[in-house]
Order: sequence, then structure tokens, then C-alpha cells
Amino acid sequence: MSHKREFFTDFKPIPLGNWKVKGIGGTVLHATGYGNIPIKSTIDGQELDGVLEDVLYVPGLGANLFSIGSTTDAGVQVTFVDDSAVFKKNGRKIMTGKRVGKSLYLLQIVPSNASSSLTASTMPKAKNSLHLMHLRCAHLNTKAILRMSRLEAVEGMTLDKNLEESNCICEGCIFGKMKRTPFKTGRTRATKTGQILHCDVGFSPIKTPNGESCFLLIKDDFSEWTETYLMKKKSEAELHLLNFIAFIENVSGNKVQIVRTDGGGEFGSNHLKQ
Repeated sequence: MSHKREFFTDFKPIPLGNWKVKGIGGTVLHATGYGNIPIKSTIDGQELDGVLEDVLYVPGLGANLFSIGSTTDAGVQVTFVDDSAVFKKNGRKIMTGKRVGKSLYLLQIVPSNASSSLTASTMPKAKNSLHLMHLRCAHLNTKAILRMSRLEAVEGMTLDKNLEESNCICEGCIFGKMKRTPFKTGRTRATKTGQILHCDVGFSPIKTPNGESCFLLIKDDFSEWTETYLMKKKSEAELHLLNFIAFIENVSGNKVQIVRTDGGGEFGSNHLKQ
């Protein structure tokens, strides 16, 4: 597939939306046609003429990509040796490529109707969206990216002026940079054991040998003494809480004045409120 319309001959259009392609950075692009691209390949100093058939035209792709799978389906044998890729058909070498990086190969071919090489990783100065550059720059703020583009501080960074900054909404940044309002200062703290209790119910994905799958935590605000009660049902929390209140009042000699919870239903019975 290619983003260069001038490379194509025998071009046939495709209705927009019929063929989607995943582009660089996860963007969704649309193939708008297909056709043939005449090429020249140099093998052992000899120039050969050939044609790449049924190549997709994908505007905005930003690279010319070549499918090994489609090549082998067409009866071409592909051999990878060291840093080279060799393409043969009927035992004759028709094309070669050189490895770049981990898994990318540059094909040593030139479009017959263009002066520049057509390679598998050619990255021209295509216009990119602000959101795409935001992702490529490790979620850098958009003002800095716009300034970099304006000053031409980064080679190859060409932003699409038609895409407004308001379109750059990044879900990852929204979740990653969220923060909640801090707790108010000066909240009531206990001055003696048993005065304030904190309790909550938690759940475990694995049951105990006795079949308990949830638990109640109760913590004394002053002494930080903590008790844990295993439960089969969260409705058991009420009885455990009442028993703990009786226990700590008996041991400390102080009356429980405040019980802090998250307002869950297990603490909302009329009996417990009384």
C-alpha cells in the first residue's frame, strides 16, 4: 500500500469507508483506490522492469508498505539471510531488500514514474495531527508541540493546520493526571481509646476453606488497634461491629462516640442506627 497517487497506473477508485486501514499511531485511515505501480529493480548491477499489482492507495498513510504474505501468495519465494531479503520467482531473483532495525526491510526498488526510491520505510514529511504528535512525544503538552512545529525545532514534524488544538483530547492523560480534592484539615481525631472507630467491608476473589469471601476491618482511631472478621455474607458486618463496640467499651471503659464508614448498605440497618 502507498500514499503516493502519482506512482499508480490503471487506477480504480474504492468508495470511501469500504476499506479501513490501521495507520501509524493507531489512526484509522481509508483506502480510496487501488492499481498497479511500475517499478525498476537493480539485481547484480542489472536493471529489471516489473510491476507491483493491486497496490492499495491510502492517503495519509505516511509510508509505503509491502506485504510479504501477499507476495508469497502470488508465487514469489522470499528468503531472509543475515540482513538481506531476496525475492525470487521461477528461480530468478527479481528484487532485494536490506534490513533496517528489528523487523523492517528497505526494498531496493524505484517507481518507474518517480525519481525517488520507493522503500518499505520511507517516511516523508506527511502532515500529522496534533494528537498523533502528542502520542509520539510521550504525551507532551500540546502548546509545546505547537511551539516546536512553529520554530521547526524537530525535523520532519509537519502539523496539519486544519486540525484544531481542541481535537487533541487524550484519554490517557485525563486518567493519568486526575487528582481529587484533599481532605479538609482539622478533622476530628480521637483523644482516647474507643472514642472513634473506622470500619469497612472488603471482598476476596478466593474463598477461605470455610467459605468466607468477604471481611470486615475495624480500626480504633486513637490506639490504631485493628480487628479483622471473616464473613460469608456482608450482612454479618452488623453483628461483628456491635460485638466489637461492646468489647472495646468493656476493655477501655470509654463509650464509642463516632463510627466512620463509607455509607455502605451493610451499615444502614435500623437496628444498627439505633
